[in-house]
Amino acid sequence: MEKKYIDMREWMGLPQEERALLSVAFNMPRSGHTHVQSGVNGSTVISDGHTFTDLESISIDLMRSFLLADNSETDFYKLFDKVLKKLKGEETKVESTPEVTEEIKKDVKPRTKKKQD
Repeated sequence: MEKKYIDMREWMGLPQEERALLSVAFNMPRSGHTHVQSGVNGSTVISDGHTFTDLESISIDLMRSFLLADNSETDFYKLFDKVLKKLKGEETKVESTPEVTEEIKKDVKPRTKKKQD
């Protein structure tokens, strides 16, 4: 079965900053309640208020639309990684190198060293 949505365990495993970025980018509702459990080692956030239904806001189709490119990708995790990179400004940008033609080479004169007295 093909993965279509992020599940609650995966969602809560993300750093809070990433959850916040995704929540804003995908206009995710927060229709549940925040659940914090106290323990011996401190408090643990069990739920940040997003429900399973809310998490359906991050689907394969919506991630493809968000990325505006590579609409043929169907792997949930590959798309999810690309979305996170884009949101965090870590997209790899391919820079093109201009082609050096013979005409350009003719216009470039070699540097000569100046004589010092």
